Amino acid sequence: MVLGQIGSLSRDASAVWSSKGMVALLVLVGVSALATLVVARIGTHAEGSPLMWFVGFVSLAVIVVVTLFRDGLPDAWNLGGISDWSAAGLRLLSRDPFGSSQFLLNVALFVPAGASWTWLLRRPFFVAAGLGGMSVLVELLQAVTGTGAADVADIVANAVGAGLGVSVAASLDFGPAANSRRSELGRRRTTGAIAGIVVLALVTVGSIGASRYQQSVENSLRAEFAGTNRSSIEARLAADPNSIFGAVSDLANGSFTSETSLQIRYPADFFGLRRCVYVIWNWTGVDFQKATGEACTRLIG
Repeated sequence: MVLGQIGSLSRDASAVWSSKGMVALLVLVGVSALATLVVARIGTHAEGSPLMWFVGFVSLAVIVVVTLFRDGLPDAWNLGGISDWSAAGLRLLSRDPFGSSQFLLNVALFVPAGASWTWLLRRPFFVAAGLGGMSVLVELLQAVTGTGAADVADIVANAVGAGLGVSVAASLDFGPAANSRRSELGRRRTTGAIAGIVVLALVTVGSIGASRYQQSVENSLRAEFAGTNRSSIEARLAADPNSIFGAVSDLANGSFTSETSLQIRYPADFFGLRRCVYVIWNWTGVDFQKATGEACTRLIG
């Protein structure tokens, strides 16, 4: 599986090196070189060597090329696309984050920028916020220019990559020259704070995402089974079981029948957070109940 994902990641990355993408990359590398010369001439107090500044600018250039110019200059503009956001990628990502080569590419794309700019500016929180804003801007531009779909999953992946890069640079104290100015305690506090923010952000996004996805599963089930009761659903089960057990994207993973009711459980897991929805039919109607944790994995009955 790992070799397969590496192959998929390689194919995704190779799409960037088309003739049009290469032209855009070469142009932006030239712009990066000019920007480096400007910093070297007027930035008398700038930290870092010219080579490091060049690496920093190129890391941003690669992000721009891969996300916006891989097929050349955009030839269409649609401002209405700004409001057209997709959460489909996030739902797919929640089931198998490392099974998506696109996710891995989006993570890898922001690691160099996070590391190099933290090394240069020595302001990890500023760099993390800046790259987060850049990710949102890229998604909006993709939607407007038609070069891609604005997807929450891409922002999550970019944030993970930026966080990894920032954390690596912070753990190294932003560069060798900083050792004389920062205490060991200060370095630990900075690294710990960054790690804490990243963990808090991931927990928050996971919790909100899990609740939203579980609610979307319940909404789909309500729409599918509105007005049904046990008699009608048993008739549908006899005729076409898949229409019941496959009513939503994930197949039902449990069922139970008693004299009074018929229960079917539909999973709504999100990044390892156990969520599910029970649909319970009786002779007069149907009820829907959300559940978490063990209630979503144990045998029901």
